[in-house]
Amino acid sequence: MTLLWTKFTAWLSGWPEGTKEDKKMKADEELFKREEIIEQQVKESKARKTKKPKGLNPKKKKKVKKHK
Repeated sequence: MTLLWTKFTAWLSGWPEGTKEDKKMKADEELFKREEIIEQQVKESKARKTKKPKGLNPKKKKKVKKHK
């Protein structure tokens, strides 16, 4: 009976028989890719939050003197 059930589920899902390991490997790969994407997004957000220096010698604003 279990053989019939595995054949039916394999046919229904479109996978050949005996590919439970393949399905598991693909699910693991997808999970790993998702984790990498999340790590990359976290790094990018941290990089955006840090303030960048304006340069070695930023120009200062000059004060305007009024003549009377």
